[in-house]
Amino acid sequence: MINEGLNVAENWNSTNSFIFYGKGGEIATNRLEDQELAVLSLHLLQNCLAYINTIMLQSILSDRK
Repeated sequence: MINEGLNVAENWNSTNSFIFYGKGGEIATNRLEDQELAVLSLHLLQNCLAYINTIMLQSILSDRK
């Protein structure tokens, strides 16, 4: 179970690195406002990916073939 949990976390981290590619995937500023904007943008992208995956799964599962 521990290895499965670690794999999920590693996959999620690699996805975050893929979608948060600006400035090498790092928050490279000390300004709190810029850090907050970067994190909120990443959360928005994560939510969009989850939403699109849900729509795709619903489409596949509703297909009668």
